[in-house]
Amino acid sequence: MSNVREYLKNRGIENDSEDDYEYKIKQHKRKIRFFVIGLIMAVVLVVLSIKIYIDNMTYDEYEVSDVYQKDQTANCTFYKFDEGMLRFSNDGLTYLQDNVSVWNQAFEMKTPLIDICGSYIAIADINTNIVYIYDAKKLQGKVETTYPILDIEVSEQGVVAAITQDSETNCIEVIKKDGTLIAKGQTYLTDSGCPLSISLSNDGTKLAVSYVYIDGGEAKTRVVFYNYSEVGKNEVERVVGGFDHYGTTIVPKVEFIDNDTVVAFGDNMYTVYSIKQKPSKVKEAKIDKEIKSIFYNKEHFGMILLTGEYDEPYILKCFDKDGDEELSLKLDFQYTNVSIEGDIIVLNNAERMKLITTSGTIKYEGNIDSGIKTVIPTSKPNIYYIVNDNNIEKIKLK
Repeated sequence: MSNVREYLKNRGIENDSEDDYEYKIKQHKRKIRFFVIGLIMAVVLVVLSIKIYIDNMTYDEYEVSDVYQKDQTANCTFYKFDEGMLRFSNDGLTYLQDNVSVWNQAFEMKTPLIDICGSYIAIADINTNIVYIYDAKKLQGKVETTYPILDIEVSEQGVVAAITQDSETNCIEVIKKDGTLIAKGQTYLTDSGCPLSISLSNDGTKLAVSYVYIDGGEAKTRVVFYNYSEVGKNEVERVVGGFDHYGTTIVPKVEFIDNDTVVAFGDNMYTVYSIKQKPSKVKEAKIDKEIKSIFYNKEHFGMILLTGEYDEPYILKCFDKDGDEELSLKLDFQYTNVSIEGDIIVLNNAERMKLITTSGTIKYEGNIDSGIKTVIPTSKPNIYYIVNDNNIEKIKLK
């Protein structure tokens, strides 16, 4: 046998067989690789085709699939929350999922405040010192501020930021849900200014504050950023950046639309900031018409402007989170509420609802027979809850 093997080796036949075997293995692996790539591309194309189909699908009518909570909507405000909705009033708070009360909290508040971020809720009464923190399951904490509360914000981690006020100054207090104080700082109108708006990042480590201050007898705005992680520990009062280039423009609202992106809504402009560690300005644009409403989520933000025209009194503008314009559309729809869920902008008045995608497709416009107080979107683009004066209707667009 060894002689035969030696003979084949000398003739090059054995080596040729080994080379041919290795070549076939490489070819087989290459075929598998191409097959996997092709399969992935096919799946991506199918997903994109489905998304394009859903995005461009429009609806002409609706049907009521269920009716909930009869006679329990008076004097209540409703919010989308987690997989259901919140029913909120001066007397208490209830978390509902498909007509089932997951939990209920009774209280008496004169001027209640509520903020929602992800699966956390913060509730407080103006001019008191207690903030209640809930998630989708139950009460998670009750924290006390040093001074009476003027405004609150909560993060996706249950961290609370509060604007508070003593007899002479405003104060910003940042507190964990277990009551641990993260930061507290006083502000003065003639120095740092009084806070108009605060917003926490989703992870609770960064804070954006819009301050109004007096300079030369004029009210001006500065936007200041704080970082409570390791990044800001060596900075004075944890301040990692600030911008006071707004002149006489007032910035009544700042908002983290995702963990690293802040939009400052001015009365005649907007600014997009990126703050992974320290802030930088990404985009800024002037608005030449009066801003009536704003809306935002994690991917988009927008505003409705007054045109001064009778036939088309509004312009709807929507931007991606980098501040680039996605949509500019004139509207003749007389709305009372506007919000955004995913890629769908939801407008309604007391009788009618209009749904517009961020690309400009009118998905639905029509009357809701029972009337509308609030529209609560769901995770499905054709399923909505309609809150009216008497009950809650679950509708399906078709």
